[in-house]
Amino acid sequence: MKISIIGGGPAGITASYNILRKSRDIKVYLIEKSNRLGGLAKSTTYGGKFTFDIGPKRFHSEDKTVLEFIGDIGKYIGMIRIGRSSKVLFKNRFLRWPLGRSDLFKLPIDIAIRSVKDLLSRGKAFPQNVFKFKDYIINYYGGTLYEAFFRPYTEKFLHISAEHIHRDWASAGINRAIIRQERKDCSLAELFSLFLFPFPAAADFLYPEKGGLGNFWDTCVNLMEGNKNLSIEKNTIVRRIARNKNGLLLMLSNGKVVESDYIFWSAKLPELAQAIWDSEAHYYLPYIDTIFIDLVLDRGSVINKDAFCQWLYTPSVKYKVSRISFPKAFNKNNIPAGYEGLCAEINIKENERTPYPDAIIQSVIEELFDMGIFKRNARILYSNVHREFATYPVYHVKYKNEVSRLLEKINIFSKHVIPIGRSGSFWYNNMDHAIKQALFLTDDLLNGRSPAFDHRKYF
Repeated sequence: MKISIIGGGPAGITASYNILRKSRDIKVYLIEKSNRLGGLAKSTTYGGKFTFDIGPKRFHSEDKTVLEFIGDIGKYIGMIRIGRSSKVLFKNRFLRWPLGRSDLFKLPIDIAIRSVKDLLSRGKAFPQNVFKFKDYIINYYGGTLYEAFFRPYTEKFLHISAEHIHRDWASAGINRAIIRQERKDCSLAELFSLFLFPFPAAADFLYPEKGGLGNFWDTCVNLMEGNKNLSIEKNTIVRRIARNKNGLLLMLSNGKVVESDYIFWSAKLPELAQAIWDSEAHYYLPYIDTIFIDLVLDRGSVINKDAFCQWLYTPSVKYKVSRISFPKAFNKNNIPAGYEGLCAEINIKENERTPYPDAIIQSVIEELFDMGIFKRNARILYSNVHREFATYPVYHVKYKNEVSRLLEKINIFSKHVIPIGRSGSFWYNNMDHAIKQALFLTDDLLNGRSPAFDHRKYF
């Protein structure tokens, strides 16, 4: 059997690794459009000592098969346990996220009072009866916080009106904030109470001892590379997919033609339609790209301790930066003692041109000064700008119809073409979810079943 896996991010790497470790007879072709595997889970080390992740991530799962996979790779590099620390810069105040009781007293008094009134005067509607982001958030947090925080941040993040965003964008975000499974289905009053009477949001996460998160996926690839049944094609895209009597044919940009019995597609979902039907591929499934600005500061530059955390969200529309992360908050070894580092993110539409790097860096530095992240006399020792594509699918109000319509047509073309991962599934997932999906589908294949997994229902 021959399997082609398109896209070398967490889903694609997991699928490849799982097939190769459990079968000696299956040939795997791993095809990646860039010159490096890892997707949105890569890490870069500058000057041999400053390690930055792409939009820092960490492992958290209660699923035994996912934990087994993480442990299988982690034993080669060592993994540490870290806590959770997320904050939001709200009205010039650094608050914990999710909001806690002490944060209530840090809010402007008018917003705090109106937020409590929102809770007391809420109607009887439940989120499952609404499908718009706006209605879902108001059910959870009330209109005051919707207007003050959720609407401006989300519109800045996705570059579309909140009126046109599906409720799934909100529910996915709330589930990520809550983390604990037993709290995900609690009542609205209980959820809102985390604003007034918070439950602990602490949890243990796993992170590599060194080399950043990307070291995990680099190690996974290294463990596969000696396998004679693996072929890796980098800097390569799939130009065309066709059927023949033996299965599926993939025409690659490097001139090669690959025969496959199955295709696991983790590149952008509309690109799969384009590869199959060419000019017939018309589906409104946009993505957001992200520009990452990595900064290293000298010993005399002090990061504001109130701002320091793993993720700092910046909802104000006066700033282009939507999120800031601090590599040291994930692992102190990412940035050597005596230095500081941070990564700022700016989201742009997928068809926008990348601004000039020097202009981006200067603009971001000015915003960071204005936010109070570090002092104006801070010295930037190193800076780097890089753009990552398709970092988030845009959940517009009709996205489910578009996805279902396209998946149905793909299924008619061939039941052996299977979308996976964040981009391929058009799914705002966590890295751990992508691992589970890839393991589940490839286990089906290895056990002689037709690969099928309703990831949206499962999660």
